[in-house]
Amino acid sequence: MSNRPNQSYLGKVFLIAWREFRYTALTKGFIFGAVAMPVLMFGVIAVIPAMLSQKSPPLVGTIVVVDPSDTIVPRAKAILETPINKLQLAGEFAKNPPMDRGAQFGAMSDLTGDDQQVISVEWRSEKSLDAVESVKSELAKGSILAGAAITGDMLDPAKDATALALFIPSSLSPKHVRQVSRALQQAVEDERIARSGIDRAMLTRLADQPEPLTTRISPAGSEAKERTELRLLVPGAFMFLLWICVFTSANYLLTTTIEEKSNKVMEVLLAAASPMQLLAGKILGYSMVSAVMLLMYGGLGIAGLSVA
Repeated sequence: MSNRPNQSYLGKVFLIAWREFRYTALTKGFIFGAVAMPVLMFGVIAVIPAMLSQKSPPLVGTIVVVDPSDTIVPRAKAILETPINKLQLAGEFAKNPPMDRGAQFGAMSDLTGDDQQVISVEWRSEKSLDAVESVKSELAKGSILAGAAITGDMLDPAKDATALALFIPSSLSPKHVRQVSRALQQAVEDERIARSGIDRAMLTRLADQPEPLTTRISPAGSEAKERTELRLLVPGAFMFLLWICVFTSANYLLTTTIEEKSNKVMEVLLAAASPMQLLAGKILGYSMVSAVMLLMYGGLGIAGLSVA
């Protein structure tokens, strides 16, 4: 004969669920954590651009280019000294986004970087390919900023572009490496296009893909502009949010179960309810906790989208 109090099956389940919800979600620690986490996330997101936009270190030194054609140095010098058009750069990244994380971080750094960076670079051209070893020796001594080797086949428009040999000291910052490599890559590309006899402006216009202006037509005949990014972002964000809520609630469930077992509270609860009622009540209670977190974070996200 059972010694458990006479109460309906669902009544005990709801009572246990309310107990779990009350002692988890209605506490100062949970409320502070649930509110502090999104605030902290938004704060970090707001601080990242400020960190990336800090004043860039000056680019000073000598760059030696081993180039038998002696055509790359003037082009690379002009490219390096020309300020970056951030609007154009943002458009290029939007059409062809970088694939790896390092390139993505570099793109963010370029878009938010300092416009007043000091660039004082002297360029030197060596026509003999035998000068590569002397360039490496100068790099090891720290007397030059960087070195590069250009072969004749690399500039031939009838052949595939080969890898550009760039030599840098171990102390050169990643931002400076990107600046130097981009200038040399662009110079090689410009020289190949010039040798092919094709007008670069015309080539750029031909390669430019038109952006589709998509309009959704409803059955009632109303028109609405298609927002593809939002349609892709919202389901992904909701899935990530649901993942956070489930794992957070599961952690709470596991922690409280271990504590109740170690403190002998579990035996007291089992004297008043069956194991199935206890399990169902705990799952229901922490499902309610997940719902609160989902509503809170989802509400903040919807509010942010409406403001934006």
